[in-house]
Amino acid sequence: MRHRRTWYGQGWGWSKDDWKKFNKAQKKAAKRLRKAVKRLRRAAKDLSNGGKISRRTRRTLAQFAGAVGGSPSAADLKATANMLAASATALADDGTLGYVANSYGAEQWAIGMARSATAPAAANTATRTMLVNTSHPLFGPQPIRTDQTNEQVLTWMVGHESLHNKPNSLEDQYFMGSRVYQYVDPARVWQLGATNPQLAIQNPDNILQFVFPW
Repeated sequence: MRHRRTWYGQGWGWSKDDWKKFNKAQKKAAKRLRKAVKRLRRAAKDLSNGGKISRRTRRTLAQFAGAVGGSPSAADLKATANMLAASATALADDGTLGYVANSYGAEQWAIGMARSATAPAAANTATRTMLVNTSHPLFGPQPIRTDQTNEQVLTWMVGHESLHNKPNSLEDQYFMGSRVYQYVDPARVWQLGATNPQLAIQNPDNILQFVFPW
């Protein structure tokens, strides 16, 4: 199967405008992921060297701990950096490596996919395919939030779903019986990090709080 030369390979169902929005978001997400990888690896190296750590490393550690909780080690930083690097590779793939994003309309999404119509996307941990609900208001002309643009939300969503796909295959973690999502209940993201850093460091939206500034 041939794909247009873009990033995550363009699968079926896309309109020109929707793909343009998605492709722009995944490029921005990949850029932020690569920046986070550099910061984490630099901080991990600084920690591993022993002795006094730099102000830059202290800032990275504080921001990362604020996202995932606890006191992350050099090994934690390296492991997270490797996950984010894998996601950046997926977002930069034009389909050659098997990463493909497919678009679904409202009927396909709600009935055929048996998913909530309120979900903007999904990704199976056993595959390299992202499923995108382009009937979601996120792809419409009106902002869905007052504090962020639709493009910012879409960029986060793309990063989130890329962490679900292989090889990372991260699962959404639970706190008090509910999945921990930034755009459902951001307080739960913070609570997971505060109470269980070992789970938070495996939860996509905790990790992405470090990656994205919004």
